[in-house]
Amino acid sequence: MAGPEHDPLAVTGISTDLADLIALRAYLGRGEQERQRTISPNPGTQYGKRKDSGLEFEDLRPYVVGDDVRHIDWNATARTGETHVKLFRESREHLTLIAVDLRASMFFGTRRALRSVAACEFAALIAWHAAERGGRVGGLIITDKGDEAVRPHAGRKAPVPLLGQLHATHSHCLRNRHQFMPRRLQQIMAPLTHLARRGGAIVVVSSFDDPGSGFVEGLAAVERHADCLLVRVADPLERVPPPPGAYGILSPEGRRRQVVIGEGDQLSAVRVLETEDLRVETMLQDTGARVMKVSTDEEPWKAMHRYLKIVER
Repeated sequence: MAGPEHDPLAVTGISTDLADLIALRAYLGRGEQERQRTISPNPGTQYGKRKDSGLEFEDLRPYVVGDDVRHIDWNATARTGETHVKLFRESREHLTLIAVDLRASMFFGTRRALRSVAACEFAALIAWHAAERGGRVGGLIITDKGDEAVRPHAGRKAPVPLLGQLHATHSHCLRNRHQFMPRRLQQIMAPLTHLARRGGAIVVVSSFDDPGSGFVEGLAAVERHADCLLVRVADPLERVPPPPGAYGILSPEGRRRQVVIGEGDQLSAVRVLETEDLRVETMLQDTGARVMKVSTDEEPWKAMHRYLKIVER
């Protein structure tokens, strides 16, 4: 009997593996230093950006018509001679929403893994970290065909629905990545802004190719509603071009051809790459969100240490 047909795309680093994404959970919570890390006094709680009636005292301000009279601070009113009310910062269950870019441009890589695979791996680690802290985890999967929302789940297995959908969508996009017209990232601003209104934290994992003219303004609006972190996934070839020589490449249509890179080509490529890297970094900084970079040639749990330092500031 003939064995199953070999799938050339079912290769580590090219395709995702749901079992591997779930197994990344084992890299969290190891060691006393890891266990002592926390963002807020209550691991299952995060302070929201919206100021409203809630549980934690935030500030005082003069009374305006429509304020809840139950929040009048009579001591401050007597002291100043003007009616003051207490403001409270809403304290709510920590919500982490992870947006993962799986557009066709993400299916590129020259070291260890495609950018799309590295994005799924890092998103899995973020999701497991949020779940271990007692929060809810949901997400948005971005493709050239459209967006797929994964509603938030709670509990220690909260990331599983998101990881399952990531794996299924990655497998579909890997095989059909040239069937749809490319989308610009600015097209996800409406669903991302809608998700941001829930508060909590939003993490966008992408190479940020082809952002579009309204991308910066759109993300700045998202940042006003939720804590936003942009994770830029990049391949080493985007930093340092290959040395001079002849290279075989495979075109998107499956045709093989040879490209020769000379000394002058490499020097020109260095300048182009440096200019493009600076442009993307400047664009991301202009959104007002926090930014970090993940390389496809590094193991995802090593980048996780940088993530923890950023979110715990």
